[in-house]
Amino acid sequence: MKKIIASLALASLLVATPVMAKSNHNNGPVLFQVIKESIVINKQDVRSAKLIKTRDHNYTVEISLTPQAEKRLAQLTESNIGQKMMMTVGNYIINKATIQSRLGSRFQISGVSKSVAESLVKALS
Repeated sequence: MKKIIASLALASLLVATPVMAKSNHNNGPVLFQVIKESIVINKQDVRSAKLIKTRDHNYTVEISLTPQAEKRLAQLTESNIGQKMMMTVGNYIINKATIQSRLGSRFQISGVSKSVAESLVKALS
């Protein structure tokens, strides 16, 4: 079962830096990690995960969570504003970001490559 270990939430954008170049990284859970804290988000926690191509030919993944997942993610991000966070799928780092604000049920991960965005959507759908 593919999972996400997360620290993101509602109506907030994450400033993300892609750090993965491999194209075959869709085998395994998705991990969002802040220092020593992390949460798991399973497919059951995700209402939708949608790939969006931007005008500048980059990609964004728009994610909507269930209320239970939103609560876990909101708690993690609220207590770690200003901290660095990593998100992984399987054993591959998808991106690194600084938590800018408390996240909720809807958020976007932007500035990632097409292969990274597709892997994230696949892991969450």
